[in-house]
Amino acid sequence: MIEQKNDIHEVLHKYLEEERDLEKKLQECDRARQELRCRGDGSKIDTDPSATSRCYQREESHVRNQQLLKDFEKAKAILRTESTFTPNEQELRDLASAYRRFL
Repeated sequence: MIEQKNDIHEVLHKYLEEERDLEKKLQECDRARQELRCRGDGSKIDTDPSATSRCYQREESHVRNQQLLKDFEKAKAILRTESTFTPNEQELRDLASAYRRFL
């Protein structure tokens, strides 16, 4: 009975060690992924604490730029719609000359 407990204890200890190793590897992978995201331009990876703040700033600017692009697309669509349904200069001249002839 005591041998079984020791065997179970050994197995649990072995799995606990493997779990710790896997967690360390996972943290290393997360750190590497974060560094790759922040690097972007292929420059040397910064190990200082400000590197994470730069990464957050980069992510914020990316979101801001995406919103700006959406706003530009909306403005472009509005201008396209207005140009489609608004008479151009030649049409206005034709209408003005027809009106003058009518008077």
